[in-house]
Amino acid sequence: GQGHKKMAKQAQARMKMLQRLQDEPCEVDFDDPYLKLDFPSAGHLPPPCISVNEVAFGYEPGKILYEKCNFGLDTDSRVAIVGPNG
Repeated sequence: GQGHKKMAKQAQARMKMLQRLQDEPCEVDFDDPYLKLDFPSAGHLPPPCISVNEVAFGYEPGKILYEKCNFGLDTDSRVAIVGPNG
């Protein structure tokens, strides 16, 4: 009876608290030597992992360097984007 209602209320309160914590931005000092970020390895990703379609680019308005560019990248791709200064 009362025990289950109390536990349900506590669970809801904790869920609300967790949601507030997740929504709240936090400051991270990336220069901290004790900071350790660990990202798990991704599983196999089917190609293309990134697909770019109908892209145009130029440094100045009206001076388009390329347009209608389409390409895909997979996990083995190596890409370099080089500007006028090399």
